[in-house]
Amino acid sequence: MLARCESLEATAARLIGTGTAPRDVITATQDPDQLVRVVALEALRDIGDPRTFAAARACLRDGSPLVRSYAAVALAVLDGARARAILDRAAPLERSSTARVGFAEARLALGDRAALRDLLRLLRSRQYRVRCAAANILSDADLMAVERVEVRRAIDAALAVEPTVAARSTLEAARRRLGRPYKARKRH
Repeated sequence: MLARCESLEATAARLIGTGTAPRDVITATQDPDQLVRVVALEALRDIGDPRTFAAARACLRDGSPLVRSYAAVALAVLDGARARAILDRAAPLERSSTARVGFAEARLALGDRAALRDLLRLLRSRQYRVRCAAANILSDADLMAVERVEVRRAIDAALAVEPTVAARSTLEAARRRLGRPYKARKRH
């Protein structure tokens, strides 16, 4: 499994942005191992071959929530116009918070500002990995000034109750990337 992942990563690094994905990367989206499928989706995203859209779309029905998450992001990158309608239909049906974080990231990247609310809710997920992923996506997103303030507040609120070291560290890093914590200014 590790060798397959490393091979896919090396191929993607060689072909990043070329728009031509080799057949072995496409077929790796059907590998028995979920991590290989995730790496294959990342490779397709990085290579940017729109002809691989169907392979990424098929992964939206994968049994692994992690694979579905990466598939959503890959679709948004490969062909945002086609992905928008597909993600708009699939996102409300998704029950796994692990998968929902990828759906929200993809929709936000496509300009759906409602996805921001989904990511803010995911900061309160029961799964610390989901909280970490949501914080990272939010801190890296292209946000309007008012949204940045809202995200800073939400991250500060999440930090105030975060029980895990891993998520606390991620939230603190996200807060740093977003700038100083929001503080209400007194009017003179």
